Amino acid sequence: MGLAGKIKPMRWFKPTPRRSTGPLSESEIARRTPVWVALSDLFLDTEMQDFTRRHIAETIERATYSIAEAEAILRDEVAPVFFVTLLSVAGEWAGWSDAYVRDTVLEHLRARQRRWSLLARLRRRNADRTWRIVAPDWEKIKRLLAKPGTPD
Repeated sequence: MGLAGKIKPMRWFKPTPRRSTGPLSESEIARRTPVWVALSDLFLDTEMQDFTRRHIAETIERATYSIAEAEAILRDEVAPVFFVTLLSVAGEWAGWSDAYVRDTVLEHLRARQRRWSLLARLRRRNADRTWRIVAPDWEKIKRLLAKPGTPD
């Protein structure tokens, strides 16, 4: 085994086991969509502002997800789709429509359910690599979620 076999990839987050929940119900999609849209703001090519972090935290609270659930949604559903904007020379500044975010994340989830989906596996691997870019903002959002109403 060469050197490549001995080097372990760095992980910028604590991995959790894959959830195989199957297709989401319409009510769960409606509950998740605002969270997907809010979390997609982490992947805009702009400097994250405190009011944006508060908006993301408030959206997660309204949807009644725990911090762990929100992180799993970010890592498994949003990051694999939107990470590429952080790698682009001309990243996205304006954001995406709610419908675009919903449809794109749902397509990723459908692809992920197909075990043979190379695109879903590549998206996940690349999202893992870019996690370090959004991790500092996510940590600040987690602090807001842990202590609602407290300034950053």
